[in-house]
Parts: sequence; C-alpha cells; structure tokens
Amino acid sequence: MLAPEERSALLGLAEADRPDRFCEIWTLKEAYLKGRGLGISYPIRNISFSGFDGNRRCRVVGDERDDGSTWHFWSRPFAGAYSAAAAVRTQRDDVKFSATFIKDLP
Repeated sequence: MLAPEERSALLGLAEADRPDRFCEIWTLKEAYLKGRGLGISYPIRNISFSGFDGNRRCRVVGDERDDGSTWHFWSRPFAGAYSAAAAVRTQRDDVKFSATFIKDLP
C-alpha cells in the first residue's frame, strides 16, 4: 500500500505514532483517487505523500496525465482512531481548507 519513501518515513517514526500516520496516508490517497475519479484499483504504491509537517505534497510516478503537483491536501485525525482528508486540484497556491466536525459545534 505504501510507496517506498512512505514506508521508510513511517518506520522512522516512533512505533506508537505509526498507526495514525498510516491512516493519514491512506485517507490522503483515497481523497486523491476520488478527486481524480479513480478507484483503489489504481496502483496505489505509485502515489506517495510527504510534508507531514504542515504542507502535504503528493508525487505520482508512472502516470503521464498527473504527477500530483497541482493538488492541495488537507488531513485531520478525529474521534480517536479515524482520519479525514480532502484533495483539490488547482494551480492556485493560496488554497485554504476548513472543516467543522459535529463534535466541534456548540
């Protein structure tokens, strides 16, 4: 499921942090594939995410139609063991994501 660079980065984390990061990577891949109108039958190891310090980046290898560079991503853990993600394709650099979860509402 993971690209080689994702696997290396994941193994570099503390063992306790790995499940959350794996879920975040998985949901980002799902958001990207849904954004492109593709299913999970796409070679998912060809998609890799980095930039978990704040600016998520996507790299797609072997696809001449999309290298992942024009996409912007957002992800957030919620409700303990879950993760949410969104993807939008645009040439703009000033993309801002906003989300409200039911538990956050007054």
